[in-house]
Amino acid sequence: MDCCLISFRRFSRTCTAALLCAVALLPTPAYASTASSGLVLVRETDVVREDFYATGNRVVIRGTVEGDLVAAAFESIVVEGTVQGDVIAIAGSVTISGEVQGSVRAIADSVTITGVVGDDVVTVVRKLIVNGEVSRDILVAVGDMTFIGEIGRDVRAMAWGVIEIFGTVDRNVRTSADLLVVSSSASVGGDVSYRGQGVVDATRVDGTTIELGDPPTPVRMQALIILGMLMAFLLVLSLGFLSFWVMPRTSQLAITKVGGLRWVKSLIVGALALVVPISTYTAVVAGAGMASPDLAAPASALFSPLLALYVVILATCLTVGVTPVSVAVGKLIAKRRSVFAHFVIGLIIVGAVLLAVAAWLPPPTTLLAVAGVLVIGLGAWVRGAWNARGPMQL
Repeated sequence: MDCCLISFRRFSRTCTAALLCAVALLPTPAYASTASSGLVLVRETDVVREDFYATGNRVVIRGTVEGDLVAAAFESIVVEGTVQGDVIAIAGSVTISGEVQGSVRAIADSVTITGVVGDDVVTVVRKLIVNGEVSRDILVAVGDMTFIGEIGRDVRAMAWGVIEIFGTVDRNVRTSADLLVVSSSASVGGDVSYRGQGVVDATRVDGTTIELGDPPTPVRMQALIILGMLMAFLLVLSLGFLSFWVMPRTSQLAITKVGGLRWVKSLIVGALALVVPISTYTAVVAGAGMASPDLAAPASALFSPLLALYVVILATCLTVGVTPVSVAVGKLIAKRRSVFAHFVIGLIIVGAVLLAVAAWLPPPTTLLAVAGVLVIGLGAWVRGAWNARGPMQL
């Protein structure tokens, strides 16, 4: 275990340097006008000459926004004026009755478009009503959709309810829904492909009507989930064995950092490895912004190579983070076996426990459990890599 294929001193120095130099972890903030209030209103005579960020109970745009509109509202977002860029919205309801020259990207309970959208509409929504004009595509995951207006290109929708088309689609329609209705008043310039039930007036379709069959059954979905879990298990298993081979000394030291109560220190170190770089970045950007707004972009470009290196190292440590935890669990079950046997046994047990948590407890608890395992593993790898450089103990 004392021989390895890479320089552990170099690896530990790289890991430490990446953690310390992750001040560019987050993207450079955009400079824009911002507003936060119960009601955010851009009046008819107002012109916002940059991107506009707004939060509140209601956001109403009656004037002109020359950049993008990025908005979040508890109740509604209404665009009655003109947005020359994109609209990115999260709200209870989103209504576009004016003009959006870019795209509309929204997550909402309902989205209603009675105006003009110059680009695409991409939404995750319970109910979508399009009674206006969309110059390019509609790409949606939706409960129910009613379309009466005009689409310049394609409609692609995945729905768990009904999709009704009464307007004009210049190219193709491809859907998966409980029911697709293409009425006698509709006009489709290309093909209509659909899964589920369909009531399609073929005389209104210039291309071919293709029935793709019923949506995947729960049994097939369960099979896909099981296959995905198996692939994930094999991936973690192969990466764990690879780490034993490529980094035997670091792997051995990382494993020792999880046994007994040492996992508590590994949890703390792993959490610090995630929190400290973000906090450092926030402090540096805030300081640079206070000194001069022009310093933020050059600083981000300067540290971008270190950012890439840090992300690679962090992703690697998180990916193999379950390895030392699995070995420690395997040792508790089967004491007199090889480290490889401990790893396989422990990985099966950890996976079974996480599956049981996912089956019986709410999703936040499952995410917390998975995050705990990965953070402990991350801390163990950081401590192992640091200790591999010499006799110094962390």
